[in-house]
Amino acid sequence: MTLFIVLAAVAGYLAIGLGYIAPRWAAREVENDIRQFGILAKDPGRIAEWRRDAAGFSVGIALVWPGYLVCRWLVDQIVHATPPSSHELKALNEQQARRIAELERELGIGERP
Repeated sequence: MTLFIVLAAVAGYLAIGLGYIAPRWAAREVENDIRQFGILAKDPGRIAEWRRDAAGFSVGIALVWPGYLVCRWLVDQIVHATPPSSHELKALNEQQARRIAELERELGIGERP
């Protein structure tokens, strides 16, 4: 009976890791590669290669998925607690200024009759 419980627990653990965590991790990695290497992403063979590489690494993630989820949560908490850099603030300010100017043009604000 104990062996059955242990096997069921291991099967459930691997089912969660391989069926849920690993595919999502691999998809996230491929999306990151596409975003980082946009020019190379125009080659479908390259994307397939990235997908195979990510799938291989995702097997490892599937085996240690509780630790992966905890680390990912901790990293997200640190990222959200870290204030934006001056470069990020400058880019955000420029983006907001462009959006305000666009909205003013759409609404006709500031135009002379």
